[in-house]
Amino acid sequence: MGLLLGMITLTTYQYYQKIAGRLMLPYIAWVAYALQLNYSMWNLNKQKM
Repeated sequence: MGLLLGMITLTTYQYYQKIAGRLMLPYIAWVAYALQLNYSMWNLNKQKM
């Protein structure tokens, strides 16, 4: 969900200013990394229960 919202924000920002859209790329990469990290932690904890 967060990644989808980030992509929507990126395309909206790029419509108005290209540099603003490019500056959103690290944010989207960080959200994708955090999402994967949270999912893996959740999955590991689920298996121990």
